[in-house]
Amino acid sequence: MKQTVVKALARSARVVALAAVVSGLGATALFAQSTGKLEGRIRDQAGQPIANARVGIVGSTANAVANPQGYYFINNVPAGDFSIRVAYVGYKPKEVAGIKMLSGQTITQDVVLEQTAVQVQEITVVAAVNALVPRDQVTSKQLVDGAYTDKLPVDRIGNVLALQPGVSASPGGGTLSVRGGRADENSTYVDGVPVMQGNRGTGAGRAIGGISIGTNTFEDASITTGASSAEFGDAQGGVISITTKTGGSRFSGNVGYETDEFSGNKYGNGFNRLQASLGGPIAKDFTFFVGGTLEGTRAGTRGYKGWEVPTFVNVGIDTTYAVARTRNSETSDTSYVPVFKYAMFRGECDNSLVVDAADPDMRNNYGYDCHGNQNTFSPTTNIQLTSKLNYSFGQGSRVALSFLTNSNQARGQRAADGTAGVLNRSNVATLNWTQTLTKSASRAIALDAYLSYQWDRSINSTLTDASEASTRNPFLGWNLKDFKFLYNESDFPVTDELVRNFRLQQTGTPITLYDRDNVSQYAGLTAFAGAPDGVGAGAGGGGAAPGVLNTAQENRLIGKANLDWQLDRYNR
Repeated sequence: MKQTVVKALARSARVVALAAVVSGLGATALFAQSTGKLEGRIRDQAGQPIANARVGIVGSTANAVANPQGYYFINNVPAGDFSIRVAYVGYKPKEVAGIKMLSGQTITQDVVLEQTAVQVQEITVVAAVNALVPRDQVTSKQLVDGAYTDKLPVDRIGNVLALQPGVSASPGGGTLSVRGGRADENSTYVDGVPVMQGNRGTGAGRAIGGISIGTNTFEDASITTGASSAEFGDAQGGVISITTKTGGSRFSGNVGYETDEFSGNKYGNGFNRLQASLGGPIAKDFTFFVGGTLEGTRAGTRGYKGWEVPTFVNVGIDTTYAVARTRNSETSDTSYVPVFKYAMFRGECDNSLVVDAADPDMRNNYGYDCHGNQNTFSPTTNIQLTSKLNYSFGQGSRVALSFLTNSNQARGQRAADGTAGVLNRSNVATLNWTQTLTKSASRAIALDAYLSYQWDRSINSTLTDASEASTRNPFLGWNLKDFKFLYNESDFPVTDELVRNFRLQQTGTPITLYDRDNVSQYAGLTAFAGAPDGVGAGAGGGGAAPGVLNTAQENRLIGKANLDWQLDRYNR
């Protein structure tokens, strides 16, 4: 009796352990996969299964053969819209169009074939009916379709995800808070690969911005607000999974343009946004997709009726006066004081100070445009680019290479001690190889491997004179060339000695770029007598060297592999 109880307990323990493993693997598959599973049954008009019926995805090598019960399945189907073609001898071939595959989900599509004479080659095309909720969604996860996003008045994917329960976004949609957590507590995956930086923005120093995806370049996105598996233990907030588009068997694309230039320089920022995408076949079983967004803002504005307070900028020297440094002295040294010419940059462009001036050059504003309510020389540029090549072969095997990049450049207004600019850039290059090792009507084994190289850079520094002059007012606010900085990472290498000294805060050792034990030597380095860029600005000062450098870089190499074993119809 005792042995029987022990054996029963042992069997129960094995069953519980197996169930835990299966449920854990199932949950993992739901979160970060960029592919899904297609399954269903092939029957005749009488409801009888059609064994050995062949099912293939149009425009791909992925296919399956139905088992004796008419059941078929195809694993690792890329997310997106596609069609399947079903055929068997003695039945009229049928094509089912408009099937929507969701990342990490199982889509069921049953097909009924009509018996017919062998000589008939006509193909019947029907539309698929997609389920509103996937049957294997077992956690709190919100799915967002890229086609649905096209119908919303949004230009940030974060604004779309913020519409989901339990999710809130910053005003610009750049950061997301899930269940009240911090933005750096989320785990973000793009095409099945984690893209989070090691510097999550919570430590000292400069935070590196994350990769951003254009609303016209993603196939679907999901945000998991419920419990996640052990693989995502670092996701204290939520798991965000984004799948980029893959070109299909037909060419398709879009072009869009937005602007506020018609609002004038009193009410507009000089905002211009261009987005475009194109995808389709290159050769048989070889497709491409490329899409991106180019967004520029000429300048920020001062707010409501800000034009009522005019701003003048220095546009050159009008004349120079010789002034003795000491009164009543024949041997006094002479200082030459320049008198600047000032043009109205911001304000009422028909201001009487300009249009009624006696000097014709002043009436012409010295040849410079008046910018109404817009700030002086402060354009911002955002660039997003997504591209992917996909080649399928064998029985559903494929190789995909994707590259994503986005950059943000913003420069400040002109300053006496140098104009600062900010450059943030993130890049992700990913190679995905899915190899079907063995496949039958009821079983399959496949290897799904990823290799991703990611590099990021963020720098806030003083622009060179040439870069400052060439980036003041770019066409449509689009600065397409990188800023050139007076200081960069190579000028001040971070050595092991510097890091050690900084951590220990040792007196008398190099800790920063300045001599912190003798800071008085830097006093007055930025103490200028006036600010030539504006009227009424006070004197400078503060005891620091002119300019600024705040920078961070990070490179990551990420490898990931999954062994996908479809044991039978019910267990994977």
